[in-house]
Amino acid sequence: PTTEQLVYDGEPDADENIPDDCVTSQRLTGAGNNKKEVTYRSGKREVHYSNNTIKTVLPSGHTILRFSNGDIKTTYPSGKSTYWYDSAQTTHTQLSNNIEIFQFHSTQQTERHYPNGTKEILYPEGIYKLMRVDGSEESMFPDGTTHRT
Repeated sequence: PTTEQLVYDGEPDADENIPDDCVTSQRLTGAGNNKKEVTYRSGKREVHYSNNTIKTVLPSGHTILRFSNGDIKTTYPSGKSTYWYDSAQTTHTQLSNNIEIFQFHSTQQTERHYPNGTKEILYPEGIYKLMRVDGSEESMFPDGTTHRT
């Protein structure tokens, strides 16, 4: 499989770019007015927190949290969530069926972990490894050879 095949789930990503959208209201809220809420014509809503975190709620049902350290968490209408760890250059996706996908962008390694303990790993050089719950492993190499243990 390719990286795209391991990470694809068919659900569209959040799109914050809403054509011709504009701010309809802004107000300070919270204890000591420590939050600013911004509402847009489209129904998009942003909450700016005093710690520089920004929460964006989109009309599509997506919620995006941007943290001051560069991390980003996106929650999808289906229950899927993604978390971008900026310092580690890693994306962790939790699907609604409890499958977890890890993308290590700095090394180009991708892993898919299933609830039953099975793991699929795709290494950047094209080696694909399947690790089963019973401890058996199968490695497939780019030249077509397969190794089973």
